[in-house]
Amino acid sequence: MNLNQSEQANSAKLAPWLPQQTLKSYDSDQVRFSGGFLRSRPERWFPGFSAHWLPLAHALGIEVQLVEIKPLLIIPPALEFMYSVGIGDQSIAVGVDAESAKIIAEAIAPGSRDDAARVVIEYVMRRFISTAAMAWSGEEASSVQFFAQREPVTTELVGSIKLTVMVNNYYCTIWTMLTQGLVARLDGLWKRQANAQARSDLSSGTVQVEVSQLGVDPTRIDEYVSAGAIIDLEVSISDQVLLRMDGKPWILSRLGLVNDAFAFESLSAPISDLQMAAGLTSISVQLGEVSLAPESVTELSQPGTIVQSALAAGNRVKLFVQKNLVAQGTLCTFDERWAVLVDGPA
Repeated sequence: MNLNQSEQANSAKLAPWLPQQTLKSYDSDQVRFSGGFLRSRPERWFPGFSAHWLPLAHALGIEVQLVEIKPLLIIPPALEFMYSVGIGDQSIAVGVDAESAKIIAEAIAPGSRDDAARVVIEYVMRRFISTAAMAWSGEEASSVQFFAQREPVTTELVGSIKLTVMVNNYYCTIWTMLTQGLVARLDGLWKRQANAQARSDLSSGTVQVEVSQLGVDPTRIDEYVSAGAIIDLEVSISDQVLLRMDGKPWILSRLGLVNDAFAFESLSAPISDLQMAAGLTSISVQLGEVSLAPESVTELSQPGTIVQSALAAGNRVKLFVQKNLVAQGTLCTFDERWAVLVDGPA
């Protein structure tokens, strides 16, 4: 609704929205790997991995349960047990912290301490790597070597896969730390697989970035788009926007920044179009529109993917009725809600 005459006295609360001061900034690696490596399910590349461990667990009377496998763009703090592994021409590292090592050693060799415990942990890490090598089902298989005496070169490691398991009701974490080259390799593999399985009805298209919709009486549209009008959008300030694919609701997204451009992080929340009451029409408030390539469309369908756009970050908006541009203005904040200060009719 327009702010009525009595509310104009409060217009001093109206302030232009400043995206550079309020939105989350993403770094280039977050964006680059968000739709591939960071969305990947590594366990799908190693079918039968757990089957290699079941006989050992059964023989030792150990209960082992997988809790989580998570790709990350971080390297854990220094681990007490770390080993270097060669995969082709790349060098990675595997390791566990002291608490996880204690739990694993006690489960396999109760009462083991110091050197004996180290032998147990090295055995588990060797078996972990050899099992992964045998279970690998992806393309581009490489030779794998385990170097017990070689100190891992951690400065070359940029990403990791965090494996959390429960051993006899105790949580343990095994880290596999990767070089940039291997992160990029897994990133590309996941993207190729995702594109191969993409829905056939998804294609490149024009995407509208909608801040909000407002139901209005069609006989009052001229009032809403008049120069100097202040439109209260009646929704709380948020970093969430609706991405419309060629005008149709597509994905709910979190708005962010990469340098001076808007970026979109897809969310898993359900979407729906605003249901208008009888006799009302909708005004759509949009930050702009962008063209997405087919691969970006596919990747954004995975919640958590971040795509950088060519849309410069700013507070200018366009107002549409149906697909018709009716006005432009400035997106503002007003009493913790969104508002638009209208320039005038288009």
